[in-house]
Amino acid sequence: MPKTKTGRGSPGRHKPCPPDLRLAANQVIEANLLQDRGEATRAEEIYRRVIRENPHFSAAWLGLGVNLLERGDFAEGCRCLLRTVAEAEMTIRRSPADLVSHVARANAQKALFRPAESVESARRALQLAPEARLHSQMLFLMNFLPESTPEAIYAEALRWNSLYAAPLPRPPRPLPNLPDPGRRLRIGYVSPDLYEHPVMKFLLPVVESHDHSQFTVVVYSVGRKADARTAELRPLVESFAACPDSGAELEERIRADRIDILVDLAGHTMPIEHFLVFARKPAPIQVSWMGLLCTTGLAEMDYYLGDRDMPCPGTEHWFSETVYRLPRAPACYRPPGDAPVAPPPSLERGYITFGSFNSPAKIGPHVVKVWAEVLRSVPRSRILLKYWGMQTETMRDRYQGWFAREGIARERVLMAGVSPKMEYLEAYGEVDIALDPFPYQGGSTTLDSLWMGLPMVAMNGRLAVGRGTTGILKAVGLPDTIADSPEQYVKAAVLLAGIVGRIPDMRRNIRQALQASPFMDEAGFTRDLEAAYRDMWRIWCRKQPAMGAAPAPE
Repeated sequence: MPKTKTGRGSPGRHKPCPPDLRLAANQVIEANLLQDRGEATRAEEIYRRVIRENPHFSAAWLGLGVNLLERGDFAEGCRCLLRTVAEAEMTIRRSPADLVSHVARANAQKALFRPAESVESARRALQLAPEARLHSQMLFLMNFLPESTPEAIYAEALRWNSLYAAPLPRPPRPLPNLPDPGRRLRIGYVSPDLYEHPVMKFLLPVVESHDHSQFTVVVYSVGRKADARTAELRPLVESFAACPDSGAELEERIRADRIDILVDLAGHTMPIEHFLVFARKPAPIQVSWMGLLCTTGLAEMDYYLGDRDMPCPGTEHWFSETVYRLPRAPACYRPPGDAPVAPPPSLERGYITFGSFNSPAKIGPHVVKVWAEVLRSVPRSRILLKYWGMQTETMRDRYQGWFAREGIARERVLMAGVSPKMEYLEAYGEVDIALDPFPYQGGSTTLDSLWMGLPMVAMNGRLAVGRGTTGILKAVGLPDTIADSPEQYVKAAVLLAGIVGRIPDMRRNIRQALQASPFMDEAGFTRDLEAAYRDMWRIWCRKQPAMGAAPAPE
């Protein structure tokens, strides 16, 4: 499944459809609800029935495309999403103010991993009518664009806050949390991604390592997906609450649990009704961590957790939150498996294979241009792009076509789709050198690459998303492969290509360096995190009047 959420939106949520499409719109809304509840087969039947009766209705094509993607039929799903864009654009040409078509186009382009086009479509839709979910999606996708700056993302996040969060009424009753700086604290983690998702590589070791004599841990699941990883998490915490249906349910539960520090693990990728709960401040301290590497813009979000490198030093004032820098790493990592490190494939093949297993949303034409220069500079080299859907004709045509325009023959661009966990790790054995995308660097994929012993080239950026791999490479002792320009990036890749076959222990040494780094010190990282929580709590306590309050439940 994709790591980025596809999104549909509801055709009737923004403004009424034309009378001839009102019934179709209601049927699509019904199908969307069924899809959200996991009744994908029934939802597909409705989408297809609407399309038979209204073959030019873009919202129905969108729903069907997302339905098929989520069920693993990437090829047919892509065809439906491309049809969504085509139908939406035909309607917009006839009716430029047709909001449903603008929204459907933006969501389809996001699902097709085309962030720049989706951002532009979303802007046009939001000019017609502000809408929180679509605006959040646009804000998230701005992080993928090479022209985005911390200043621009901050301004857009503040605009989002002023439109949707600031107008919400605050509950009149005060929070009952006892301002005792030394007492056991109640920490609440909120996420829609508590299943086989990159977030769980980082969250599970933390909840396992928490000092439960000092911290009560409550997890709030606001998504509908659950699997073996969810079952693994449940017994590790004092309370696991599933609240997928409404933000009101989530807020009521948080207040009843008397959470002291509420931690957002998804930011603007969280279901909007749940994310807006943070705007009503159900806990004394609210922290944004890990899920979204940019400012939320929320006035009620107190802290943003980073480290020495992320966000980029000097950009702290472009965050609405107070940036709190952890001393050694922004998260800890647990590898998805213990596959053995393979030797560089170039030893047998006689040529270098570069690779990236990152989301296509991160690999735009600006990235391909630099990677093509790398391939030109290393004769006979190849590149392997592996991700969910990369094996399909749609994605092959896109990337092999982009590389061809840069003078790189199609046969030098290898494409592979998703694979089971151990096969995924073993696939790193097909790659000599990992190439990191930009401006949105890798995160869990970077750590997976290093776990499998791959040297990596990355490019520094000013956005927070452009600092993840930077900090990781510094932690494992590879700062020389961090570039500040495309020219430096190409030089670093060429340098690595010349030495990977001459250092027999390189891959094993890289894994050992990762194992010895703060990113795999689960207990040490969790102590750093707990110290940060305690520091935040003491600061809050000092600001409270000297008064008694009911103790928090244990």
